Amino acid sequence: MRVNYIFLIFVSSVMFLIGCNKEMPQNKEIIVSLGCNDTEIISDIEHSLKEISPFLKSNNVNLMIKGNVPECGYLLKFGSKQKNIDSAITDVELIDIGKDFFEIN
Repeated sequence: MRVNYIFLIFVSSVMFLIGCNKEMPQNKEIIVSLGCNDTEIISDIEHSLKEISPFLKSNNVNLMIKGNVPECGYLLKFGSKQKNIDSAITDVELIDIGKDFFEIN
């Protein structure tokens, strides 16, 4: 009986340690700041967001839009990594940068 109890504790400890060593999934996020002085830049950013919507959904990338901020552009976050993109870029450029940054094949 005592051997079974010790074995149960050992197995539980090993399972706990294995569970702790698993890599946690990292959140993928694009934060868009619309504090641009130029309405054309804001329009370009909004257009790129409409076009990349399928990419965001299929790759589980969260999107957050900030309107009343001094920044203008995109901030990509992946775990502890960050990439800042000032101003507007095309949807194709944003998808290419996103694939590379978020490590999507």
